[in-house]
Amino acid sequence: VVEVGGPAGDIASRLRGRREREGAGQAMAEKAARKEKQDRLMAALVERMQKKALNEGVGGDEEDSKADSAQELRAYATPAAYPREALPNKVRVDMDREAVLLPINGHPVPFHVSTLKNCVLNEEGESLVMRINFFCPGNSSRETPRNMANLLARHENRLVFVRELTYRSRDKVGFRAAYRQVSELRKRVRQRESREEEERDLKVQQPLQRAKNVTRLQDVTMRPVISGRKSVGMLEAHTNGLRFQSTKGEALEVMYDNVAHAIFQPCQKEVMVLIHFNLKNHIMIGKKKQKDVQFLTEVVDASQNLEGARRSAYDPDEMESEERERKMRLRLNRMFRDFAQVVENTAKAAGNSWEFDTPFRELEFKGTVDKEMVSIFPTVNCLVSLTEAPFFVGDLSRIHHVHFERVNRQARYFDMSVVWNDFKEAVKTISQIEMQYLDPLQQFLTDSNITFTAGERPIAWPNVMKAVREDPYFFSSHDEHGSAQPPGWLSLSADAVAEGDDDDDGYGYDGYDDDDCAAFALNGANSSNRVRGGLARLPDGRVVSKHDGAMNARSNARALAGMRGAGNLEAHAVPNRVYNSLKQSLARETHKGVSLRGRVAAEERATADGALDANTRRLLLQMQQQGLVDALGGVVKMGKEASVLYAAGGPEAGVDYVAVKVFRTTLNEFSQRSDYVEGDARFQRTGLKRQSKRKAIGTWAEKEMRNLERARAGGLPVPRPLLQKQHVLVLSFIGDAPFPAAQLREAKLPSRAAWRECFAEVAALMRALLHRCRLVHADLSEYNILVHGGRCHLVDFGQAVDTSHPEAPEFLSRDVAQLATFFGSKGVPVPSVEELVEWVLMGADLSNTRRLKVGDPAEARELLDTRAEECRAAVAAWAAELLATLPED
Repeated sequence: VVEVGGPAGDIASRLRGRREREGAGQAMAEKAARKEKQDRLMAALVERMQKKALNEGVGGDEEDSKADSAQELRAYATPAAYPREALPNKVRVDMDREAVLLPINGHPVPFHVSTLKNCVLNEEGESLVMRINFFCPGNSSRETPRNMANLLARHENRLVFVRELTYRSRDKVGFRAAYRQVSELRKRVRQRESREEEERDLKVQQPLQRAKNVTRLQDVTMRPVISGRKSVGMLEAHTNGLRFQSTKGEALEVMYDNVAHAIFQPCQKEVMVLIHFNLKNHIMIGKKKQKDVQFLTEVVDASQNLEGARRSAYDPDEMESEERERKMRLRLNRMFRDFAQVVENTAKAAGNSWEFDTPFRELEFKGTVDKEMVSIFPTVNCLVSLTEAPFFVGDLSRIHHVHFERVNRQARYFDMSVVWNDFKEAVKTISQIEMQYLDPLQQFLTDSNITFTAGERPIAWPNVMKAVREDPYFFSSHDEHGSAQPPGWLSLSADAVAEGDDDDDGYGYDGYDDDDCAAFALNGANSSNRVRGGLARLPDGRVVSKHDGAMNARSNARALAGMRGAGNLEAHAVPNRVYNSLKQSLARETHKGVSLRGRVAAEERATADGALDANTRRLLLQMQQQGLVDALGGVVKMGKEASVLYAAGGPEAGVDYVAVKVFRTTLNEFSQRSDYVEGDARFQRTGLKRQSKRKAIGTWAEKEMRNLERARAGGLPVPRPLLQKQHVLVLSFIGDAPFPAAQLREAKLPSRAAWRECFAEVAALMRALLHRCRLVHADLSEYNILVHGGRCHLVDFGQAVDTSHPEAPEFLSRDVAQLATFFGSKGVPVPSVEELVEWVLMGADLSNTRRLKVGDPAEARELLDTRAEECRAAVAAWAAELLATLPED
C-alpha cells in the first residue's frame, strides 16, 4: 500500500510528469519534422508547376481541342443525292440519311437531325404551325450532345447560324405525319448518341483464355449487379482474367491487364469479406459502364437471432453462436485470401505487376463521401471505401494536393478535399471527419509524399480550379503586377492560425484601415476588380486574400455593426469563429422561449386555412410599409389552393380596397401541375417538378400575375394585378368590400333570356381572351367567373396557358365543355362543344401577343382604358353574333 502524498507518491507523480513531457516533446518533434518535409514537398511542387506553366502554358487550348475533336455532319455529298420525293413546298424526312429537308425560298434544304434542338407543333385556327429550333452559339446547355457542342465551338466565329424556322400548313394530315417522323428520327438519333457517349471510354478486351485447373469462389455476390436486385454466382480465375457466372446464366469477364488496383478486405468489424477491383478502363455491366467491380460474401450465421435480442454473456447458447460466427469469419477470410493469392500469382505469370492491397485498420477514419457516413481506409496505393455503394477508390498517384477545410481549435469536424493531377476533374471532398483523425491523416500524406494545406474556411472549388487552369500566375510568388503573393496552394492556408501566437489568436489587426475594408468589400462585390478568385486589390496596390485573418476580422465587425442587438462593433476586430457564433445568436428566433425548430418551426412556416405564417405576415408588413396595403381585413373566400383576404388599399395602390391572395404553403399539389407551367414557352426553364414546395408555389403565383397582366393589357374584365411577392398576390377588389362579387354559380338572374345573354357574354370573353391575349384559361367554370356591375369578370388565372402550349387545344375544349354543361343546366340551348370551339377560334390571329409598353403611368392608364373600351365593344359584338345563332326559347 502506497501512502498518498508520501515519498512513493511523489516519485510516481514526477515519473508520470516526465513521461507526459517526453510524449509532448516527441509530438512536437514529429510535427516539426512533418512541417519541414511538407515545406520541401511544396517547394518542389511549386517549382515543377512553374516549369510546366512556362513549357506548356496554363489551361491549355481546351476549346481548340474540343473543336478539333468535332466530327462534321454531312447527310448528302451533292444536291443530286437528294431524294426524288423532296419538294419545294413540303417538309420531307429522310430516315436513312438522318436528314430533314425543309423548304426555303422554294428549294429543299437538308438539315442533319442532330442540328435540331426541338420541334413543336401547334394548331392555330384552321392551320398547323411547326416551329423548329436549332442549336446555335449561345443556346447550348449541358444536355447539348458532345459532338454538336464541339461543332459550335469550331464554327461559332466563322459561320452564320439558323436559330428558328416556322412553317404553317392547312394539310393537317401530312403535316402531322412529318412531325411524327421528325420526332421519331430525333429520338432514334438521340438514343444512338447516348449509347455512343456511354461507350466512348470503353476499350475492347482481349478474349478470355480458359485455364485447365480453375480456382473458384462459390456463392459470391457481385456489385454492381448485372440485372435485377442481386447477382449471386461463382467467380473463376483463368489464365488472363476472371470470369463471373451468375445463377441466372449471366457472365462477366475482367481481364488482368485492365486492373489498376486490387484490394482484399477481410471481415473484422464488417459483416462481409470482399475483393475489389478498380479498373483502368470502363467495362459495361448491365446497361451502364463501370470502373469498379466487387465480389463479396456476407458473414451471416443461420442460427442468428433475427430479433436482435441479446442474452446473458454467460448464456451457453450465446457463447456457442459467437464461436460459430468467429470460426465462419476465419474460414471466409482464409478462403478469400487464398483465392486472392492465386489470382495475384496468375496475373503476374500473365505479365501484370499489380498486387492485392489490404486496408490499414489502424488508420481507419469515418467521413461522408457520397451523402452517407462510411469508413475509409488508407492502403499502400489508395484511399478506399468499399463497404457501401457507390465505392470510392482514390489513387494516391493521381492526387496532386490535399486541402483540409474548416480546421480550427474549436471545431469537432473538418473536411478533406482532394485535388487530382487532372485539373479538369472535379475536386473530391470528404466531409464530416472527426478532428482526432487530422494528425494521422497529415502524417500519412506526408509519408506518401503528398502536399497538404489547412484553413478555416470552406473553399469554392469550381472558382479555384478555374483560376488554376487559366491563371498563369497561380503558382508564381508574384502576380501580373509584380506584387508578392503566396504561390500555388499556399494561398488556401492564408487564414491558418499561427502556432504559439495565442495572445492575438493569430490575427494581426494593425495594417488595415476603414478605406482598405471598404475597398476590399467593393472588390469582392465587383468581379472586374478581382485579381483572381478570392483575391482583391486595396487602394495602395496590396493584394489581399479573402482568407486574410486581419481583413476578415475587420470585415466581420463592419457586417455586425448593422445587426440588431450587436452594438457598435465597427471599430473592433471580430475573428471568424466569434462572428459566426454571434451571428447565429442574433439571428436565432424563438416562439414563447422555444427555438423555432422541428414541429413548431414547421407550423410557424405554414399557411393553412385562414392562418398566416410568420413569413406571410412579414410580406404583408413590407407591403404596408410600401403604401400598398393599409389595414388588413378578414377572409372573404377560401379555396382548395389559396385564401383570399380583403384589405384597405394604401396610397400607392390606386384603389380603395384590394384582395390579398395567399397561396397555401402546405399544399403538395403545385408540384404536380407541371403540365401547366413547363409546357408554357414563358416558363419552360423553371423545372417545377424539381423545385421545392415553397418555390413551386412562388412560381405558380408569378404565373398568375403575368397572365393577369397580359389579360388586362388586352382590355379584358379581370382583377388588376398590383404586386406579387413569393406566395402572396395583391389584386384589385371586385365587389362591394368587404363583400366580394358573387360567383356565376351563385348568381340569380331573372329569366332564361338573361341566362342566354350571360352565356353569349362568357363565350365572347373566351374568344377575346384567345384573340386579344393569346391565352386559354384552362379552368374556366362557374366558380371562376364573378358577376358584378352587370358584367362578368374572369378570375383565377394561375393555370392559364399561352396558345403555343401543346395542350392548349385540349384545355380550350375542356373550358367550353364545362361552360356548356353549366349553362345547359340553366335551360340555355347551347351549341355542341365542337361548334362552340370552332366559333371561339374563328378568325384568330395568334402571330403576336398584345403587350403594354408605355413608360408614363398616365399614358398607361389612358391606353388601358382605351383597350378596355375596345374589348367591351368586341365582346358585345361577338355576343350579339352568337345570340343570333341560338334558337329562341
